[in-house]
Amino acid sequence: MSTFRAPLLSTFQAPPTGLAWKEARARARMALNALNLSDRLHARAATLSGGEAQRVAVARATISGASFILADEPTGQLDADTTREVLEAMQTVRDTAGLLVVTHDLQVAASCDRTLVLDDGRLRPA
Repeated sequence: MSTFRAPLLSTFQAPPTGLAWKEARARARMALNALNLSDRLHARAATLSGGEAQRVAVARATISGASFILADEPTGQLDADTTREVLEAMQTVRDTAGLLVVTHDLQVAASCDRTLVLDDGRLRPA
């Protein structure tokens, strides 16, 4: 079965290094719950809205165990309340992973420790 047609929770296939499947699944469930996706745990990925798919990607990133996360417009399709939830979820990985956020949203940029602006092809402090 393709991942696109599989129930959402089952698409969290590869657990972070060192985690048992049961623990990885529990973390996936917690991450999805934190992003208000608990009612979509068994939905097929193909039925998710753009904003829901974006939140699933953030949930995956926060439990992946990655040492660096690149988030390109992580809140681009989200309303203000959901944007706040995603920013809170992303804050949970700041102590364990490098996090680079690319955004046009000033609220998202303001939530970052350091902000740079791309101006005529050059990065400069905001």
